[in-house]
Amino acid sequence: MALLLTPVSGGADIWRQALVAAMPGLDVRVWPEVGDPAAIEIAAVGAPPAGALRGLPNLRLIISLTAGIDGLLRDKDLPAVPLVRAGDPSGDTMMNESALLHGLRNHRDLPEYQRAQARSEWIKLPIKAARERKI
Repeated sequence: MALLLTPVSGGADIWRQALVAAMPGLDVRVWPEVGDPAAIEIAAVGAPPAGALRGLPNLRLIISLTAGIDGLLRDKDLPAVPLVRAGDPSGDTMMNESALLHGLRNHRDLPEYQRAQARSEWIKLPIKAARERKI
């Protein structure tokens, strides 16, 4: 079994080492060095070129190495195999922090305060308890 890799960051060697350490003996191939396409059963991809996976007749699984899969889904030639996202079981810390940041920013009406500041106005808006809001 071979795995085709299109790494997203850190370089192909780092990804290859991590994959082989987790699955000794795994044949890891890095795009565009596909070798025999029939041997590839798994593709672990960041943002492969459109159509890159279409010529893999025995592909059984696509693993997205990024949070967003929009680019993959836009590929009209994407093989009809299961598509999963690899990720940290505890979640994406940066995404969690961004959601928290913007939730609190809007909860505390910061956009309205910023507009008032730009107009040189002092305003006081009603404050709601966080439990009174839904996100």
